[in-house]
Amino acid sequence: FGTLSDRPNSIDIELRASWTPATPDITSHLEAWSDMVCTFAGLPPLPEGVTALPRRPRGHA
Repeated sequence: FGTLSDRPNSIDIELRASWTPATPDITSHLEAWSDMVCTFAGLPPLPEGVTALPRRPRGHA
């Protein structure tokens, strides 16, 4: 790999995505994107027996 031999060991990931949601509500799209990025970052899914806290309805502080 020529000039790459002088670089320290590393891992690079480039992710590109493009989509057009069918509705103005992009919640499910952003949740899927977030899940994918967390997976790529190495964050484990919730362990067995752990329950995620329920989400608050939008617009409530």
